[in-house]
Amino acid sequence: MAQNRQRALLLLSAAIAAYFGWFWFLLRFAHRDVTESCIANVRQSGSAMLMYTQDYDDRLPIHTNWMDASLLYLKTESLFHCPELQRENPTTYGYAFSTILLGRRVTDTNGAAIVPLIFDSSLSNRNACSDLKTLPQPPRHDSHKYNVIFYLDGHAFGVSPSGDRQPPEYFKGSPGI
Repeated sequence: MAQNRQRALLLLSAAIAAYFGWFWFLLRFAHRDVTESCIANVRQSGSAMLMYTQDYDDRLPIHTNWMDASLLYLKTESLFHCPELQRENPTTYGYAFSTILLGRRVTDTNGAAIVPLIFDSSLSNRNACSDLKTLPQPPRHDSHKYNVIFYLDGHAFGVSPSGDRQPPEYFKGSPGI
């Protein structure tokens, strides 16, 4: 009888330990999933913006309607909302369109690989437009290490305050960040 009780306590202890181990694992990687979702959102929003330019003589929209203009090229408006900010306020946006590109033609822009198009911003309103001075400080993603930027040539990176770039593949399934 006492041996059955010990065995039951041992099994209960093992189940509790396994539960807490799984819970710790989920907490550790939940933040990374939000970062990956943000990169995907910015990448899809930026790609929609580039599709928009193909239909409008290679010209980017004016700042007052960039989200509205590119919405036709997206499946859902939720892609304009930063998942990190939605935890606190589901109606906030958190992305901005670069002021240097207002109404410009993509072909008139030199150095597309270094020209930011859409990026994480401390501005949270719809159709926000700014320069990189509104990048959140501290950074928004991956335990305050990176902000996400989509560049005019079609790539997206997590960028640290020091300027270090991390491609999206860096975030996927990498526990060592």
